[in-house]
Amino acid sequence: MKYALSILIIFFLMISCKQLRNRNLLLQGVWAENKDENALFYIKNDSLYYIESLNKPVSCKLNVDTLIVYGDVLTKFYINKLTSDSLWFSTDYYNGITKLYKRK
Repeated sequence: MKYALSILIIFFLMISCKQLRNRNLLLQGVWAENKDENALFYIKNDSLYYIESLNKPVSCKLNVDTLIVYGDVLTKFYINKLTSDSLWFSTDYYNGITKLYKRK
């Protein structure tokens, strides 16, 4: 019984790691408020580059449904929706959902 439970736990951990890796891949790229606006930032690997300060990337980490950005101030972006072309999130600093779209 313990063996079966251990196998089941390992299976669920593998699935959750794969889902997190897939979500991390979805975050990679250039993000803007719409297709006609200038880009706000882009994410490459574990770094976020704000367009106005490309030479000063900040570290970021995806933790399930929260993108944590380690800039001058630690900021948490609570992800409401993440697809191959859209990122919707909220923060503690703004009472609403910010909708961004991936540039191609």
